[in-house]
Amino acid sequence: MDIDFDNKEKLIDAFNDRVYGFYLNPAKVLDNNRFGFACGLMCAATIDFLARLIYPSFSSKLRIKNWLKDNIKEFNDENLAVKFYEDFRCGIVHEGRIKNPGEFSYESNHIVTAKDGIIRINPSLLLRKIEHALTEYLAMLQRDSVAFDNFRRCLKKDFEAEIFREQSSR
Repeated sequence: MDIDFDNKEKLIDAFNDRVYGFYLNPAKVLDNNRFGFACGLMCAATIDFLARLIYPSFSSKLRIKNWLKDNIKEFNDENLAVKFYEDFRCGIVHEGRIKNPGEFSYESNHIVTAKDGIIRINPSLLLRKIEHALTEYLAMLQRDSVAFDNFRRCLKKDFEAEIFREQSSR
């Protein structure tokens, strides 16, 4: 598939399709089947992907912390945002587990709770917040040319080799 980086509508639509196809739709299937850990993993990957586009020059920790604080008010507590990054995101990605007492749990009506030293995140609520944040981000890309140019530049850089390989194999 050819990607036209100069066509704002098509680029944003292609990006939206990729986020839903690779991340959000699989996360919804996992969530519907109450596979909280796997849904949480997909949520962490989605956050990582979105945060990289918005804060491409920041360290992984800083961009995820900022993305959480900017998009999910329950993570305005810097300690919770850092714990998500270190214990959930890094634990899952690098060790296949949530570090330091933490878990994904459907039991709470809150997105994140910290009680008795244990952080619990409701993966279903987190997924909904991420989906809402994506909708807001796509709307911003439509109206803010600077944000769109940064988005386009980051996508070009990240996917340049993949696109070049596809085009040269024809």
